[in-house]
Amino acid sequence: MVALALGALCLAAIAGGAWLVGSLLLPAGLCRGRVEEIALGGALGLLAVGQLDFLLRLCGWRLPPAALALLVVAGLAAAVARFGRQRAAIAAGVAAAQAQPSPGRKAPLARLALLLAAGGAPFLLLALYPPIDPDPGIYHLPFARGFMESPGLPFFASLRFPIFPQLGELLFAIGLRLHGTTGAQLIQAAMALFTALLLWVWGRDAGGEAAGLVAAALWLGNPMVIFLGTTAHVDVALACFVLAGLYCLERARTDGRAAWPVLAGAFLGGAAAVKYLGLFFLAAGAAAMLTRQRRRLAAAFAVAALVVTLPVYAHILRLTGNPAFPFFPQVFGFTEWTHDLGLRPDQVRPIPVPFTSATLSALLRFPVQRSAALLHGGAGTLDQLARADRDPPHIRVLRRRPAWVRAALLLALAATWLRGLWRPRLRLAMTVALSSLVLWLSTLEDMQRLDPRYVLAAGPPLALATGAFIAEFGGVLGRSQGWLRKLRRLAWPAGLERPAFRGRLDYQVEIELSSPSPPAAERPATGTPRAASVTAAVLPALAALAVIAAVVPGLVYTGIRCRYLGPLPFDAAARAAVQRSHLPGFAALQEVRRRHGRQSSVYGLDLADLAYYAPGRYQGDCFGPVRYAKLYPSFASGEALYLALRRLGADHFLAPRNHLVVLPHEADFAKHFRVEYEDQGAVLWELQPSAAGATGAAGPPLQAQARIAPVAAAVAAVAAGAPGAAPVPRTAE
Repeated sequence: MVALALGALCLAAIAGGAWLVGSLLLPAGLCRGRVEEIALGGALGLLAVGQLDFLLRLCGWRLPPAALALLVVAGLAAAVARFGRQRAAIAAGVAAAQAQPSPGRKAPLARLALLLAAGGAPFLLLALYPPIDPDPGIYHLPFARGFMESPGLPFFASLRFPIFPQLGELLFAIGLRLHGTTGAQLIQAAMALFTALLLWVWGRDAGGEAAGLVAAALWLGNPMVIFLGTTAHVDVALACFVLAGLYCLERARTDGRAAWPVLAGAFLGGAAAVKYLGLFFLAAGAAAMLTRQRRRLAAAFAVAALVVTLPVYAHILRLTGNPAFPFFPQVFGFTEWTHDLGLRPDQVRPIPVPFTSATLSALLRFPVQRSAALLHGGAGTLDQLARADRDPPHIRVLRRRPAWVRAALLLALAATWLRGLWRPRLRLAMTVALSSLVLWLSTLEDMQRLDPRYVLAAGPPLALATGAFIAEFGGVLGRSQGWLRKLRRLAWPAGLERPAFRGRLDYQVEIELSSPSPPAAERPATGTPRAASVTAAVLPALAALAVIAAVVPGLVYTGIRCRYLGPLPFDAAARAAVQRSHLPGFAALQEVRRRHGRQSSVYGLDLADLAYYAPGRYQGDCFGPVRYAKLYPSFASGEALYLALRRLGADHFLAPRNHLVVLPHEADFAKHFRVEYEDQGAVLWELQPSAAGATGAAGPPLQAQARIAPVAAAVAAVAAGAPGAAPVPRTAE
């Protein structure tokens, strides 16, 4: 329980510190309530801290923990002073004009707090588990550890992605320093909670409190959000910044203050600084500002966006020659990190790749070529969607349902989202979200699969539209009870006996019908319909059911995930046990740490997701200068494999046990490799000191050349894909 309390304290420190820092940057009187101030201030605080750290690292420094603590203390002092001024204003009676009707009531805030407690509990519980998923171990957490250990912005040449938009990883580094990997994962959990708060605020404005509650519940109860918000991915941060930017753009539509477009540009620029996909939302926000024909506000948006985005992409361009490195090699040139398993050595160009006239020509032709590829690849995209429909990712409950059930659900969602396009307050957000779904379908050619993570940023606007639709449906359902009263008058005239069984709604209607009508002079002047009481009863009940139905999938997923990972780990030994049981090779790296410390250098075969856990240098990935494909020919003999690993500077070789069949089993292998550790998942060898003159060999012996092709084919078969295929995620969600 101590670990649970520490996790809760860490989450509170992250969220509270972010809000305090963000409140320093929010203009006074800009927000219409405390909840809106917390949501926007928290997101803005995390963005400001990450961007400040990035700018300092560009100069070769980094944000010291003491400076971060001073920022939080300054925010706390400003919050205390602001609270004192508000109390004084209330006492003087001058704050009545600025009072907020809905945020000031206690009942809505109590319901929101209850939803946050129920929906936020899965994030806290699952963040206690150590990360076992591929992407955090391959590059997210190695980035963060590198930032924590050294100033500046290192180029991580041995990782699958040596450089990226790294705002999320800079925040992870702060979380690692605060509470290890749990702190890094709670960064995303805090951003998920800020997103839920902002959904409540926006939904309340668009369709009432019920719409806000349902939208927030749909977000917090989404298994994909829980998974990505507790495993050190950056997609929740992307969704948070996108929603905040779109909300500020919506506020700028009706509020002429320049602060709103500035905040919108900063948030959408932050989305682009988290992930390349954020560039789409930044471009969509810029287009929205241009269509409003308000040059001053558009200029404010552009300046804020450039301040956040330009340093990030200028840094990537300076180091690699490709602002979207390592993507789009057909435009900017192929490098060692190009995601192409069939990459030939003659295609590889050193970085930074120079910008030439050929690059400009390829850049001009690229939109036309991509459009043609999308048109010709439409059948493949539809096939991917059909396979996803047969085996929906992260929605296991739909797997065994008939096709017509899934089709009906999709049609209902489509109608709900299209209805959102007709709501002025949601039109921009829904247009951008639905457009991002089209962009997601276009990623098939680059990613070779339709990854559901890439639509997470569209989730909050879609949840808003769904919540507003449910609230509207509840209102329509309540108003339709007037027809029920008319039918009752026809079915049960005066003097006839009524049915013995009556539901609660029938009882309420009967009481209304049996009540004497007041005189005309006593009736309300507004002409309030009698069905108002029924509407007031139907809408909260429907909203409560919708909130429960939205939160339950997340709770069920949490139970499934906990059952898969095992009991909650409350100490370091329990966390290590979870990693040993779910990460083949993790125990071997623990043995390397115990025996050799940080001076070790391990090459892992098809175990790229262990990069974060290696005590020293770790090599081996599908892509990069030390990609697996370069090592496959040396499997022809033990001598060749030994020499190849020595040339890479490795002193240990780690391989999954199911890959042993492809390794050479001859005297040379036993002479150069000594088993240092083995278990059911992997085997670790220590490379023996080389004999005199052995290092001068240039490659495998001639008699072993014929074995290269069969061995490479065997590796491909064992890896369940082409040589160098990425490891399949070992998760149960």
